[in-house]
Amino acid sequence: ALEDVLIQPPSEATLATMRTKGLSVVGGPMLDLTLAGAAPDYVSAAIAAVAADPEVDIVLNVTGSSGRSNPESATAPLIAGRGGSKPVVSFVTPDALPALERLAAAGVPASRTPETCADVISAFCRWRSPRLATLARAISTAQPRVMNEAQGLAMLHEIGIPVVPTVEITPGETPDLPFPYPVVVKVLSDAIPHKTEAGGVIVGVRSPAELAMAGQRIHDDVTAFAPGIVVDRLLVAPMLHPVQEVLVGYRLDPSVGPVVTVAPGGILVGLYDDDKAVRLAPVDLETAREMIASITGLAPSRGVRGQKPGDLHALAKSIAALSGLASHPRTVLEAEANPVMVLHDGVFAADALITLAADET
Repeated sequence: ALEDVLIQPPSEATLATMRTKGLSVVGGPMLDLTLAGAAPDYVSAAIAAVAADPEVDIVLNVTGSSGRSNPESATAPLIAGRGGSKPVVSFVTPDALPALERLAAAGVPASRTPETCADVISAFCRWRSPRLATLARAISTAQPRVMNEAQGLAMLHEIGIPVVPTVEITPGETPDLPFPYPVVVKVLSDAIPHKTEAGGVIVGVRSPAELAMAGQRIHDDVTAFAPGIVVDRLLVAPMLHPVQEVLVGYRLDPSVGPVVTVAPGGILVGLYDDDKAVRLAPVDLETAREMIASITGLAPSRGVRGQKPGDLHALAKSIAALSGLASHPRTVLEAEANPVMVLHDGVFAADALITLAADET
């Protein structure tokens, strides 16, 4: 945890090593090399000595006015020492754009304000080793393939996430349903992944007659929204009344690999962007529980003001199951179960948006 991070003073052995290099330093969390110690050889020796200290994980070098007056000399020891035994980051003050540009071009993390420097160190402290080896095959750069909702729900069911029962119908069709009214009616098309904004969702349908009218209305609204789209399939599902709706997402990030995200779902999606938990995938049950506990907006599922809580164990199992897409035989680029309906007993994914690599069938 970040609250456990310490600014560690160098050991006496490290200070002794620095003094043998001609540096007159006094112990403390910040070592002042003084103007006399600002020469590149002295800075290199100081960084090497501090980086070799077993109690140190990351070294912060603060470059003063020499970064502006002599940027080449000031940045040379940092550039020469990159890729050493410990990460080194730089804070250049006062503002010295040429020095910052030289460091950035050489791949040395450099900041012009203390706040951004703190962000860099914070990110380093939160870093965790990847949980999976690099994917064995290259990912196609062609246009990815989006599954329709029925296909997406089928994949969620396949990996162990409970999903709502559904029935596929044509617009105007009113078959006997295996679940009671009221129901939700949605357009079923991989060309309309975001159905609500296209007029492709109607809730609270209470009878076969309303089902027929809902189908016709969806057909007309979606066709008007996206001319050329064929609206020939609808998906019907029962109305559920959850304790809370939760978003559980997965993404194959090109920079860090597979990650899983949990946040308040349904109409609360994106309302509080910082109120979410993100972890490298796959995650185990314990990590999934920690994710749930860290999200303020999931308080209703934990039970508030005497209300009965939702089934957080079932939610944690679904989070862990979705994160398992990281090792799925098909290359899943993104998957979103939103909402996952948290009930008092169990959970159900009520919608699924899954994107596969272009070369997947």
